[in-house]
Amino acid sequence: MSQAPQRTAVKESSRLFREGRRIRNQIGGFFSSLATFPFRRKLLKPLRRCVSHYGSIPVEDLSSRVAQAFASKSCGSPRVSIIIPVFNQFPFTSRCLLSLADLVTDTPFEIIVVDDGSTDETERSLSGLPGVRYHRNPTNLGFVDSCNTGAQLAIGKYLIFLNNDTLVLPGWIEALEHTFTSHKDCGLAGSMLIYPDMTLQEAGGAVFRDGSASNRGKGQDIGDPEFNYLRQVDYCSGASIMIPAELFKRIGEFDTRYRPAYYEDTDLAFSIRQNGLKVYYQPASKVIHFEGMTAGKKTTQGVKIHQITNHLHFIEKWKKQLLIQPERNNRENVQITKNLKRKILVLDNQTPKPDRDSGSMDMFNALRIMINLGFQVDYIPLYRPKYVYYYTQLLEQEGVRCFYRPYFINLKFHFKKNQNYDLIFISRIKTIQNSFNKIREVAPKAKIIFNTVDLNFLRVGRRAFIEKSRSLARKAEKFRSKELYYLNHADASILISPAELNLIAPDIDISKIAIIPLIRELSPKIADFQHSKNIAFIGNFTHHPNVDAMRFFLNEVWPSLKMKMPGVQFDIIGQGFPSDLSSLIDDSIKIHGLIPDLDGLFPTLRLCVAPLRFGAGLKGKLATSMGYGVPNVVSPIAIEGMDLVHEQHVLVADTPERWVEEICKLYFDRKLWEELSGNGLKFVQDEYSMEINSKRFQSLFEKLLLFES
Repeated sequence: MSQAPQRTAVKESSRLFREGRRIRNQIGGFFSSLATFPFRRKLLKPLRRCVSHYGSIPVEDLSSRVAQAFASKSCGSPRVSIIIPVFNQFPFTSRCLLSLADLVTDTPFEIIVVDDGSTDETERSLSGLPGVRYHRNPTNLGFVDSCNTGAQLAIGKYLIFLNNDTLVLPGWIEALEHTFTSHKDCGLAGSMLIYPDMTLQEAGGAVFRDGSASNRGKGQDIGDPEFNYLRQVDYCSGASIMIPAELFKRIGEFDTRYRPAYYEDTDLAFSIRQNGLKVYYQPASKVIHFEGMTAGKKTTQGVKIHQITNHLHFIEKWKKQLLIQPERNNRENVQITKNLKRKILVLDNQTPKPDRDSGSMDMFNALRIMINLGFQVDYIPLYRPKYVYYYTQLLEQEGVRCFYRPYFINLKFHFKKNQNYDLIFISRIKTIQNSFNKIREVAPKAKIIFNTVDLNFLRVGRRAFIEKSRSLARKAEKFRSKELYYLNHADASILISPAELNLIAPDIDISKIAIIPLIRELSPKIADFQHSKNIAFIGNFTHHPNVDAMRFFLNEVWPSLKMKMPGVQFDIIGQGFPSDLSSLIDDSIKIHGLIPDLDGLFPTLRLCVAPLRFGAGLKGKLATSMGYGVPNVVSPIAIEGMDLVHEQHVLVADTPERWVEEICKLYFDRKLWEELSGNGLKFVQDEYSMEINSKRFQSLFEKLLLFES
């Protein structure tokens, strides 16, 4: 066997890894300043570690390291088949395989290496390797036929086509698969491709009317919000893409007219859309790609020359579809506006954490509704504009473009780079009073929607009455003045109940008011009487009404109640339980703290309590518990504005004695329990579901923008 190809591959591999380290070490100025942010450090650390770790393995040790890594691997029953077409370049193939072997994942996968007649050590090192299905083509067939051959050998539900000159990052495979489970219209998902110097190679691609294509974000910063949210694209480069095996077979695999290579991935994306599905760019799936290791980069020689001829084949096949693609000179706007009707900017005080509080859950679901209505949605947490791990990505995975430091400085800077918003949706009085005038100045044509969340003056005023506080009463009056001002000066406003509207109707233009209450997605896990036992309170204890409610309940109600219900546990769910109430806790009470996933707990609950003595707005704790089929005993304040009826949806108590009486009655009366449980479920579905609130938002937006749905 000739050693020349192997020596060439070894030299090129070593050169590229050295070049990657040199570029990273020499990067200065803006990039270095960004690296001082914790977000940047956390983003770059696994990428740098990956390149450094695999690049430091001596070439002469690669074969033995691969054999050792896969010695005990077994395909088993894979859900995903990873197909890697190779032609020589064993140093790159081996490093790719090692990165796959090091993945820690619950996704069962198999690896299929299709060798297109390599003359280096590929066959000797990989044939017979445990955990790798090695197939050698009888002749050099080219990329298209090698991929199709691998697909025919695959047994997984999903196929991943992965170039051999790649290194996969943790979470790579899970993120691709998540795209299909979260978006039922997904036909293909592609990864973020990153150069070894830590700059972006591709964040999805655009196709233009002349049939040419462009990789979005090439050479740019991988942390830029522009490239970190899930979105539809024209195509994703075949270096790392996932597609259901059944779909790949149904559309005829990679079209062989593009033999040996080039434009087959773009053509595949067009075929998927022709079948009524969509192509998504998945930024959470990250791959380091040493571009052009097998085919080179020049279109005037070797396999790369087919990029020009296959361009003509592509134009001929898709000439009708290309007529609706944008002109090439408008390429910067293609990916943002593709398939989207309008642009909306959403401002709130911080990144929503839907597993922690009701307001966050409503905001998260509102953003999802906006996405589903066809908006491009941008989100800025104005008071804390930082990347919040898990929660920011949660929004990005829904398709929301999130802005955070260091990419967001202030609103003036933001509007210089991001214009033409149709709507600006501002939540909470403090947010709007600090942004309203600036927005009117820099975006005079945009319609402003003031989302009150609740009326602060009402909540603070009621607390002032309970606590007999003059300072709180004055604070409530100031809130009232501010809230009425913005309710009258915004183009539209959202209140959460007719009860709130009735309180302020004489002081505002009610034609500009929309009623949009709580927004909930019902859980399929519903409580039943027989298998439930405990009583619970749910609430975030950074919210003062919840602290007051627990103080009242633990002092005035629970001591008598536990005497009548021995063995029943009281569960207190929510973060920040105050230490000054700890003296009221005994063995009959369990403090759970924050429980991100309530599906496991709520079906075990017999009932919930909401002993609120002041507050404003609708109570998310009631919507949540009723959505699980768990009935409630409540105070009159807790159901204000919710149209819940005593003994039909809930039981209402207004004194400690009534609290004990109503809880005991609901706990032991199965017929009553089942009636309230069923009525509560239906009420949440009819009033607070995603479907009904989507119609409310659509009506509001259409009224402001006067466009047809």
